[in-house]
Amino acid sequence: MMREQNSLLRKRFAHPGGFQKRACQEPENAGSGRTSLHKWLTIGLLSACGTLFAPPIPVQAASFPVRVTVTNMAPEKGVHLTPPWIGFHSGSFDLYDRNDPASEGIERLAEDGNPAPLSDSFGMNAGEGIQGVLDNKGPLAPGESVSLLLRLSPDTDSHRFFSYASMVIPSNDAFIANDNSEAIRLFNDSGKFVGADFVIGGSEVLDAGTEINDETPAHTAFFGQMSPDTGDNENGMIRSHSGFKAPGEGGILDDPMFQNADFTQSDSKIARIQIERLEPRMLDVRLTFKNKAPENGTYLTPVWVGFHNGSFDLFTAGESASTALERLAEDGNADPLVSLFKNMEGGGIQQMVTHNPSKPPFPPGAAQTITVTLDAHDPANQYLSFASMVIPSNDAFIGNDDPTELRLFDAHGNFVATSITRKGAQVYDAGSEVNDEMPQHTAFFGQTAPKSGQKENGVVHPHSGFMPKAEGGILDDPMFAHADFTQTGFEVFALEPSLPLQLLPPKISGNQLQLEWVGGNPPYKLQLRESVSEEWSNFGDAMDGTSASISIENEMGFVRVVGTETEATETAMYEVVFDATWSAETHPDDFPSNPHFSGLIGATHRQSISFWQPGETASPGIELMAETGGKSTLKTEIQAAIDAGTADRLLSGGGINPSPGQVRMTFQVDREFSRVTLVSMIAPSPDWFVGVHGLSLMENGKWVDKTSIELSPYDAGTDNGSTYSSANADSDPQDPIRRIEGSPLEVDGEVPPLGSFTFQRIDK
Repeated sequence: MMREQNSLLRKRFAHPGGFQKRACQEPENAGSGRTSLHKWLTIGLLSACGTLFAPPIPVQAASFPVRVTVTNMAPEKGVHLTPPWIGFHSGSFDLYDRNDPASEGIERLAEDGNPAPLSDSFGMNAGEGIQGVLDNKGPLAPGESVSLLLRLSPDTDSHRFFSYASMVIPSNDAFIANDNSEAIRLFNDSGKFVGADFVIGGSEVLDAGTEINDETPAHTAFFGQMSPDTGDNENGMIRSHSGFKAPGEGGILDDPMFQNADFTQSDSKIARIQIERLEPRMLDVRLTFKNKAPENGTYLTPVWVGFHNGSFDLFTAGESASTALERLAEDGNADPLVSLFKNMEGGGIQQMVTHNPSKPPFPPGAAQTITVTLDAHDPANQYLSFASMVIPSNDAFIGNDDPTELRLFDAHGNFVATSITRKGAQVYDAGSEVNDEMPQHTAFFGQTAPKSGQKENGVVHPHSGFMPKAEGGILDDPMFAHADFTQTGFEVFALEPSLPLQLLPPKISGNQLQLEWVGGNPPYKLQLRESVSEEWSNFGDAMDGTSASISIENEMGFVRVVGTETEATETAMYEVVFDATWSAETHPDDFPSNPHFSGLIGATHRQSISFWQPGETASPGIELMAETGGKSTLKTEIQAAIDAGTADRLLSGGGINPSPGQVRMTFQVDREFSRVTLVSMIAPSPDWFVGVHGLSLMENGKWVDKTSIELSPYDAGTDNGSTYSSANADSDPQDPIRRIEGSPLEVDGEVPPLGSFTFQRIDK
């Protein structure tokens, strides 16, 4: 069913630089043959009654958002970068000086990629300067980019200059950074923002002079080093780096993963750094709050929700609750939390959400949807935190202890949020009041005044549940007969973000109108009409994309985009086909006589957990799977994640013997756990495997119909064997997981895929 989901904002270009907004009626002098300056263009939100609304225009504050982007410019199989540290200051923060010893901050960053001491130094010496780490959850590989949003002000001296630092890996103590604290100026003398865009060449790589460049794996970060500060002290000075050992000398360049890491080559590039000012990108975000408890289950107090830059720490398990959290968890009073959030740096708007203002608690099964207009380019709108008391209880609550768990937008303003669910195992006890469940102490059970319970003086921890039935507690009340949230499958709460279809401000180039929209559900259709009294007519074919261009031929016209009103179901069924193509024809070098793949093993899970990924050390479960094909240890790890609420279902299927061949497996996936990890051992092999990690089966709030992934071979880093039949030889220390680039899987300089995983939705 098609639904009108967009807006109608009428602009009259009657005078240069200005426009008029009018009610829902024909404009005067329509079709009177006026010049092109008098064309009418309509784009906006049409309500049921036909009233026109314009999106609110944000007031431009003294500060404005900027995006810092760092791109690794090294070639494939070249050097990586640790998450870059950046700082904005008045020009007085000196990172280092050539021919001087490195500071502790530079030493720890250059040897181990640890920016913490440097951050501490900046905090003590840079006044009101601001800093951050562009962390992409791991090293920045060649070709990858990472971005960070923050706000700068031309009126703040400590925002005028920029510094950066990052370790070049693998290395003993190589790094990049700017030695001239005033070299990168962001505002000119008149206060105008000029930004920055520059490339760091290989000749600018520095040697911290703190560790001998022996390139032995045990001393070399990202090459085999298992703990920080393990190299031999050099006691030298900061200088230009002379480069790695020549190929054939047993150093970094002899590793296939880094065979192109010689940054001393002519025209070698290491990184590009861009700092750009962002214009507002106002989007309406729809948030649906649901009490998922069964009838006669738990209630929820009005939900507090706050938008911030990722720094608002609501609580930490194992530590004492703040006064604000205590008041919410014991009495449902969010006022102290509201005040706390209002006064913190990096916070944006906040709101209280209730099912019914006249009956504030959320009863089981109730839902409420709100729409909040946010600037997707504002750092204070990037993340969302929430909290609500679980009632009846002494001090039970739900909330997110990880302030970055629910991200709404990426650094480019794209909506990336996915739904979250809180299960019974994720209910917390604030540790502030004894769980006696006496009516006079228990909110919504008989308590008539706040702060009436017995002090516990404990710490925040997972709630153990209510007293068993027949012991005079909450569960003995018929109203709460099904409130035992420790029961398997009990769900307490869901928060579902979505982006309704909305047009972004249009652009005109000549007689072409450039349209772009976000949200909604494809396929989209453009529709036109010349006046509000006419019927809409389709323009062109249906589209899956989110942009279009149309010619402006008439002096007056209206345009809108409509989408298909569909919403992803809570669950979906998928079939995965493992199509193994590995054979003597595809990989002829030393091909084994008994090629096969072990049984499939994996899980559906949240974005917040990873069972394996390149560059990280393999878990015991991945080690056993990759070396023997055994599933038991990985099953235990997955079950622990399921118990913790970060994974939902264990996936276990058959293998392929011999290869080539196919195996199929069906599984159900929940929208709260819409990512899938799946692996299989390459056999025989020392510790090689194929798989996917954290693959999302949802895009733009919809289930993916079909996706195919080519399977590259990976080395788990747990065995030193280099051939299919190598004898067991444990890696000590263990190496990071990496894609296999060389023999015996290499063919004509490349490693062909060993097959594919195809995920097909089967319940449509």
